[in-house]
Amino acid sequence: MLQNDIQPTEFLSYQESIEKIKDILAANKDPNIITFLLRAQLKVLKYLNDENFNCLVPWDKRTGLPSHPSMAADAQKYMNFYQCSDDLKSVLNSFLCWSLFAREELICCCGGSLLKPRKVSLDIMLNHVLRVEVIDGDYCLVVKQLVGAGCSNKGHLKNHYNFGKMSQLIDNLSIIFIAEICLNLKSSKIDSRLPASQKADQFNLEEFERRIALATDEI
Repeated sequence: MLQNDIQPTEFLSYQESIEKIKDILAANKDPNIITFLLRAQLKVLKYLNDENFNCLVPWDKRTGLPSHPSMAADAQKYMNFYQCSDDLKSVLNSFLCWSLFAREELICCCGGSLLKPRKVSLDIMLNHVLRVEVIDGDYCLVVKQLVGAGCSNKGHLKNHYNFGKMSQLIDNLSIIFIAEICLNLKSSKIDSRLPASQKADQFNLEEFERRIALATDEI
């Protein structure tokens, strides 16, 4: 059994939490999804707390980071206090549920009995799942990024994407991109390990990453 299995959470004051988050961000200049969440949480803690109100912050002693449920919750709170673009709202929402990232309309002939051109609406959905795992003897925060294509016509999804896994939670949603990264915090430095991904060839990853980067740069 690894250390801190029984009581993995400790509660720190908002002042101490702010200083710890600042130290982590200062040691990790390269942006990633966790530094994005930490920047959002930092601004929320500063907004909510003052000398008259001190909200304790749960930290996960296994990962050395704020507990991932608290990071996801503060991502939601960020939208209540600050202006956000639609893309940023989608990214923030995606840590709690599937979130609409983009909507496209196209003319398509596939799936019809007479192959007549028809208008097809396609929703691009985004979801981030956070969990703690033991990897190579260390506790890590695992971030799983999922992108789904939603369409009322399942035939369209099957004809247009060479990779897709149908969602078990949302009807007519095919998961066309899966990426996973494991983050371990040692001496304030985030060590990324075991990155892995799967994607449909038709998914424009470069454009998706560009929009994600622009959205997360807003914070």
